[in-house]
Amino acid sequence: MNNTFLKHRLHVRFSVLQLLLLLAWFFAAFYIGWEVYWYTKVDWNFVKWHTHLVPYAFLMLIGLTLFEWRVLQANGLMLLLSISGSLLCIEALFIILNPNSGVDLYSQFKMNPLNYYHVWYPNEIHKLKKEEFDYTRLTNSLGFSDKEWKLQKDTGIVRIITLGDSFTEGDAAPNDSAYPALLQTLLGSGVEVMNAGTCGSDPVFNYKNLEDRLIKYQPNILVQTISEHDLFNDFAIRGGFERYSENGKIYGKPTPAWVYPALLSNIVRNLCCIAGYDRHRPIKNSSAYNAKLESLQQQLVHKYDSLGNANGFTTLWVILPMRHETQHFIYDYDFSPLKKMVAATKHSRVVDLMPCYQSCINSTTNDYQTYYWKIDGHHNPTGYRMMAQCIADAVKL
Repeated sequence: MNNTFLKHRLHVRFSVLQLLLLLAWFFAAFYIGWEVYWYTKVDWNFVKWHTHLVPYAFLMLIGLTLFEWRVLQANGLMLLLSISGSLLCIEALFIILNPNSGVDLYSQFKMNPLNYYHVWYPNEIHKLKKEEFDYTRLTNSLGFSDKEWKLQKDTGIVRIITLGDSFTEGDAAPNDSAYPALLQTLLGSGVEVMNAGTCGSDPVFNYKNLEDRLIKYQPNILVQTISEHDLFNDFAIRGGFERYSENGKIYGKPTPAWVYPALLSNIVRNLCCIAGYDRHRPIKNSSAYNAKLESLQQQLVHKYDSLGNANGFTTLWVILPMRHETQHFIYDYDFSPLKKMVAATKHSRVVDLMPCYQSCINSTTNDYQTYYWKIDGHHNPTGYRMMAQCIADAVKL
């Protein structure tokens, strides 16, 4: 009687487990289909907080299924469930501490092959928006966040064109607090400063803009920023001038294989960071890569100087510290080779902002964080004022 009752209970228990497993696999299939659908719509931006948890839930589901089939022994099952459960908890902790961090990791590798000069759509409004700020920009006919420019200079005017990325366009600050606008105020009415910076750009894109579209504006001084982000992120992803193809389009390097598992799992992503790969350093630093960087910098310095010689302008290579570098007043990258390259030219100079930043910060009771947004990492308006002042001091009119 007792044995019959026990067998009945076991039969009911396994029947319920089988039903739950069937429902779980049905839900899993539906979930995969749903995620594939969103991948076709928004690419890797489909990754959300629940996407990070699903791989470990699948491990648990597989473990339970194998147990039901009586393939795994009890100790093996407990080991699998323990590991997957622990990983699930760790993944959840990473989500809480750094939610949805993988999306930005992938988006940086995407390039629009038709955006040859890496600029905004001309004569349109775009948003510079993050958690800490929300600013609007209106572009001119060339796609830069500035007023419409006159082709001919007024008599006696010194024309300065500023080239660079988001720190030049003025991301994370109002339009009148971008460093070129502040530089205009500091240098006065005898100078015309033209902001040709674009968020996400780099010196290669900047040079193509200058050579093809901006040289006709006859600048007297060209200000070109360069930072470790250009070297270890932008050039690592896009390469140098080889990004320009013969068919008139631009192409970056293939997305590294480690990016995809890092997108799906914050655990994998943090392991990649430990190994030296993250969204700021998509390629591991090495002597071979440093040699490529020096070669590309040599090429850029030569091109800018040759163009300056032919068109009568001076290039100021502005070495720009990132926030984490300003914290300790030391660069991640040794810019000494760049300084030597520029020193050997006739129409170029180097402006290293680090000494000026250090002097400005140490002369006040403020620390470096006063000049940057805490989450975003760009300069705030106070930081852009410091940047403009340091460049203004270095401009020799």
